[in-house]
Amino acid sequence: MKIIEKMVQQDIIQKENKEWMEFGLRQAVHIMGNWCLVICIGLLFQLEIWQSLFFYFSYCIVRIFAGGYHAKTRPGCYICSMICIALAFLIYQQITINKIVCCLLYMIAVIMIICYSPMDNPNKRLSVVEKVHYRKIVRCVLLLYSLLFAGTMCISFYRMYVLSLLAVLFAGIMVFAGLLQEKISIHR
Repeated sequence: MKIIEKMVQQDIIQKENKEWMEFGLRQAVHIMGNWCLVICIGLLFQLEIWQSLFFYFSYCIVRIFAGGYHAKTRPGCYICSMICIALAFLIYQQITINKIVCCLLYMIAVIMIICYSPMDNPNKRLSVVEKVHYRKIVRCVLLLYSLLFAGTMCISFYRMYVLSLLAVLFAGIMVFAGLLQEKISIHR
């Protein structure tokens, strides 16, 4: 990356940190690209920008700590993620869901995530200490989202509680898909 090379030449960063800086810059560009793509997908489904960002942020936070299905390649992961997001936005746009069904689906997703997370990544297995740590974090995150979900449901802020449901539901689906992925790889 030319910008990093110039920073090394100008002694802004040390040569030994060059690889880390390049990695960080690539990650930042990748993350910003994801956010922009999510906004574009949301706009295609006539969601407001805040709705797209709220869903994506909520979904990502749960997915980071809960784990679940992992594609074998980065492009595969990217495509799978964008399909899930588009599907969630399509569902959000097309259905009206009552509070009882919404609560039941939310509880099923939370139970699934609590029971089976954190899921190992086939490329990097978690140690026992890491599993305990991520289990605590995912439970705290789910508690916060559950409070948000309940609060927005109490004040009948439909758009917010349905987006919360979809974020947790799709994270739960990815945990379930991760279980299937693990079972299939064991039988091979």
